[in-house]
Amino acid sequence: MTLNHAGGNRDMVRVDLSDWAAGHPLYDEKVIWKGKVYDKNEDRLYYNLYSIFAVQRSFPGTVKLESITLPQCTNMHIFAITLFKQLKK
Repeated sequence: MTLNHAGGNRDMVRVDLSDWAAGHPLYDEKVIWKGKVYDKNEDRLYYNLYSIFAVQRSFPGTVKLESITLPQCTNMHIFAITLFKQLKK
């Protein structure tokens, strides 16, 4: 994905995501949901366990972030994006 900063600067951030049918994460994601899936188009319940993965990426908070450009990938589903400021320990 691309982080677009005020003033025109950009940072590229690599995001690798495993297929939701994978039994476990193939990259550095965390499993945040695992369960069975019902396909309403096929009126069918799939008994294998599927997963939703989460990935966390850091970027410097010193520059104002204007937008995020996501990769064009027709078979990738993004359920949520959360931006947060990590507090110093």
